[in-house]
Amino acid sequence: RATDRIGISNCVGIPKHEASSLFRFRQAGRILCGATCAISRDTVPTSRREAIPRVAFSIAAASSLLLPNRVAAKDSEAVWTPDTRLALEGGKVQVPVIGFGTYNTKPEQVTKAVAAAMAEGMRGFDCGSAYGNEKEVGQAIKDSGLARRELCLTSKIANAYQTKPREAVLRSIQNLNAEYLDLVLVHSPLTDKSRRVKCWEELQACKAEGLVSSIGTANFGIQPLSEIEAAGLPSPALNQLELSPFNQRREIAEWCKARSIALSSGSWSKLSNKETGAKNWPKLKEVAVAKGILPQQALIAWSLQRRILCNPRSAAENDKDIETIQQNFSGMRGVVLSQEQLATIDALDEALRSGAL
Repeated sequence: RATDRIGISNCVGIPKHEASSLFRFRQAGRILCGATCAISRDTVPTSRREAIPRVAFSIAAASSLLLPNRVAAKDSEAVWTPDTRLALEGGKVQVPVIGFGTYNTKPEQVTKAVAAAMAEGMRGFDCGSAYGNEKEVGQAIKDSGLARRELCLTSKIANAYQTKPREAVLRSIQNLNAEYLDLVLVHSPLTDKSRRVKCWEELQACKAEGLVSSIGTANFGIQPLSEIEAAGLPSPALNQLELSPFNQRREIAEWCKARSIALSSGSWSKLSNKETGAKNWPKLKEVAVAKGILPQQALIAWSLQRRILCNPRSAAENDKDIETIQQNFSGMRGVVLSQEQLATIDALDEALRSGAL
């Protein structure tokens, strides 16, 4: 999609335009992000599927990051499954490695979509104040009847709120019907160094207050990430980027890996058909067909095997959308790419610019 963008050296660009009752959590000894839930189940074979539906979703794909998680605590080579949770903050926060993305989902659709994802067993939800649909996501959370500790909720601080991040956090807490947020990301580096560093400092205070459990960044390249490091502040727990097999951002990925900063995909990419603009899409489709899975499942499997959290997304307008949500989560159980297949996908990098997907 065509967007008006600003370029920053070593930084991921995003669109300049962003749409833009205090809940203080007092309970001691809370268990965050559904840590008490089962995090591994017996995998089941995935049936062969011939049809390839159109689907909007995102996937992260980059160089391998062998980060710790609860399932693979003793074996860093173990493959992540849909039920794996990545441990942040020394294990205090457990983030599902397959979350449900809510970017670009219409408010009138997102409540139903999130409800369908919850019914499928998904418990991680990637939200953002600039998405304009957090109230509707919150309605689905309220209607679900699920205990807060079962969910892992992520929100993002829009540029307009970098000078008042606590206000943004409280607004998202209220909109999402949550007592606290598991993960808060600074949505964009496209402001200035002073605002970014000040915002990061104030989010540390929000964390100390119990409003947020973990803090990260979105769309941050090496330059703005280095500013946090140079200021002597805690590093982000996670950096969310627009990543795909066609834009792997290896330099940023390696920089984060060296500092134990987890990587996650952004939830905006369309990676299902010719609309992607990726010349190598047919090659990815060949891998999927040979494996007997759908193209999006090949992408998700690659993401999991490369230790990158991903946030597939889908509307819920019809039965096909509901089936897509199932395919992106429970349909991933038992799907493991061979080393040869992983290498084939690794070779698809086209260095596509941000927003080209």
